[in-house]
Amino acid sequence: MPGSPVPNSEVDLVPWLGNFGPKLANYATTLGLLPAEVTASQADVNYIIYLLNVRLPLERQTLAATVEYKNFMKDGDAALPLPATLPGTVAPPAYPTAILPGAMVRLRKLVQNIKTRPGYTETIGQDLGIIATDESTAPTVPTLTLINASSGSVTFGWNKGGWTGVKVQSRINGGPWIDVGVDLFSPFVDTRPLAVPGTPEMREYRSAYLDGDTQLPGYSQVLQVTVTA
Repeated sequence: MPGSPVPNSEVDLVPWLGNFGPKLANYATTLGLLPAEVTASQADVNYIIYLLNVRLPLERQTLAATVEYKNFMKDGDAALPLPATLPGTVAPPAYPTAILPGAMVRLRKLVQNIKTRPGYTETIGQDLGIIATDESTAPTVPTLTLINASSGSVTFGWNKGGWTGVKVQSRINGGPWIDVGVDLFSPFVDTRPLAVPGTPEMREYRSAYLDGDTQLPGYSQVLQVTVTA
């Protein structure tokens, strides 16, 4: 069954936008697109690329630096030099052109509309990257594989499957599920000590894919691990 030609995964979306945006003007006359339509669509494309390629990475860098600083101030060695406040943070540059919400909704509608134009051909569709292909075989939930299990170091691998990363949840001895972290690159390492020192416990783990900052529905199979001292 053919899927959407516009990627849902943000991993694939940026290169798609980088191809579609610059080439759209090449076919404006053939497709009967007004200059204002092309300009507005290119503004949508450029803004989403800015969000995904510039703003989000810099804000994640700032968050990571903030967490590192927080950890140092909470638990660091008082004999070490005091670091600068929020080391390594970079403010995202201001974006000069404002757009309305719903950029990808508009771009998907534009793709559908382009295919109804008298001048549209499959060659144009191939060049713009708007030919629907078979639905992706990318997995919708991760597969977890245990690597190591000991107190303070439970490690398991997971398959990326083309997505941004995973959100990990865990529970101990059948208790409630809690969030224990987000991981962008396998393996995931749980450094929590035993809840009761010296007492073995049964831990369960599950994870869900992240598309950018959005959690996909559905969790992996539950990985069950007995953790000892």
